[in-house]
Amino acid sequence: MAANLDQLPADGSQRLVIRPQQSTLITLGVIIGTVTLLGTGLMLNGRSLVPVFVWLGIGGLFIYGLYRWHLWVDSERVGVSRLPWGASCRRDQLDRMQIVFAGRGGTVCAFVRKNGHTAFRVSAKPFGTTQLKALARSLGVPYYDLFSGSSIDIQPGR
Repeated sequence: MAANLDQLPADGSQRLVIRPQQSTLITLGVIIGTVTLLGTGLMLNGRSLVPVFVWLGIGGLFIYGLYRWHLWVDSERVGVSRLPWGASCRRDQLDRMQIVFAGRGGTVCAFVRKNGHTAFRVSAKPFGTTQLKALARSLGVPYYDLFSGSSIDIQPGR
């Protein structure tokens, strides 16, 4: 996140990519891989190999999607790439980044437009507070985290 977003070319040919923390990717990859292999082993007792190949394909797709998941920023837009589709928002329409409750104890980072609607959301924990705060600072928008005690408001230029 040390890159200056103002130095990106105006044609959108270059993107700054922010990936989830490596430890999160490894942990989720091991969990998905283990479940896939255990399921495959249980299905090998059957007569047909079709369910085995389907199960392996689904597991492989989940792992592929996990390692392709990232936030990105170019000169005009900010977005997320994830399977089966991504989402983005024009940088000039972005009002704030806000941590919100997602249910079952989880939190997500909502990228909120100036009209008050959420452009897209990403799980906050895999990216980490430090990376999300740095992204907000680089984009020049406030970052609100209501779950870490008092509200943290990082205003651009401070």
